[in-house]
Amino acid sequence: MKVLYLATGVFDKGGISRYSRYQIRGLRERFGAGNVYVMSLLPCRGDVFEEAIEVQKTFSGPTMPGKVHYALQALWQSWRSRPDVVWANHVNLGPLAQMAARLAGGRFVVNIYGREMWSGLGGARAKALRRADHIVSDCHFTARWTQDNLGMSADRMTVIWDCVDCERFTPGEPDAAVAERYRVPLRDGRLRLMTLGRLETGQMHKGYHRLIRALSEAGGTLAADLVIGGDGRARGQAGGPDRDCR
Repeated sequence: MKVLYLATGVFDKGGISRYSRYQIRGLRERFGAGNVYVMSLLPCRGDVFEEAIEVQKTFSGPTMPGKVHYALQALWQSWRSRPDVVWANHVNLGPLAQMAARLAGGRFVVNIYGREMWSGLGGARAKALRRADHIVSDCHFTARWTQDNLGMSADRMTVIWDCVDCERFTPGEPDAAVAERYRVPLRDGRLRLMTLGRLETGQMHKGYHRLIRALSEAGGTLAADLVIGGDGRARGQAGGPDRDCR
């Protein structure tokens, strides 16, 4: 099984890039490293968060010349190598991946996440999604929303949650030096909760405010410390993620 994996990016700290790295790793373990060819629109800029990943071809980023070069190279690679599957890591790459799969005579698979699905997906992206041979969603909510609003059948969809490498990340005693560095409270007898992500005003669907409000309403009935890690324009807003809710 040969796979051409088209990615917006795989090197940075973002959730989609991280999800894609694990997906590529799984595909290579299943079909062999030489059978999974990865193309990333975004290049490595030195902020790799996890282990190194082999990418056969990178580009200059989401500029018009970069996107045109990426599209032409994806179509050339698909025609040249005839992959069995062209896999898009993001719905924005769906039209290109569909075209590449048709050129190769292979199947078209696409990943979907949350916001881009319910924030006005339309045009070529929606058409390509409806024609996908299979769709991988990162959660059941997004899968159900796509089925209900875009008329997708459940038998063409699989839910694969964001995964954790249990060989690298295991429960254990907290490192006091790390906790002090990041101002994480270590108090006995209390539940510690942590959430990590971008703190952007346009991404409040991530639920930071709801989490803060829920813990505030719990009051003295729940002894918990909430740690929110991330940065963005929403940081420090009144009642926002900088609010002390311990």
